[in-house]
Amino acid sequence: MPNREKAAHDEVSAVIDDFWATQRAGDLDAFMQVFAEDALWMLPNQREDGDKGEAREYFDFLVDYAFDVKMTKDEIQVSGADWAFARVTFEGHLNPKPEVEGESTTILGRHFMVFKRQDSGVWKIARDIWIMLE
Repeated sequence: MPNREKAAHDEVSAVIDDFWATQRAGDLDAFMQVFAEDALWMLPNQREDGDKGEAREYFDFLVDYAFDVKMTKDEIQVSGADWAFARVTFEGHLNPKPEVEGESTTILGRHFMVFKRQDSGVWKIARDIWIMLE
């Protein structure tokens, strides 16, 4: 793998790490920062794509739950200077925080993420498609 491609691969891998770390921390503001301003989501069981504002509303539950999730980066591919994609599998539990009523939920799913290098040179998630398997 050429040095430039390896560097891009490592940068995209770090964005995926931030994606999960900010979820685990319940930091919705930091979580939304890993996404491009024009990002689109293909949410499970939704016919229409969601934009960043709609995604923020959807992910509002992050502040009430603790993620005990194992993530596996199945594949990262860099395409040219500005685009990349990744396949990710996740499994674990979504646990309500002590001050929130609710039950622990087992989660298992997969993401297909498309990344775009921003004008600033920073990689961000431009498209996120995921499915829940359980």
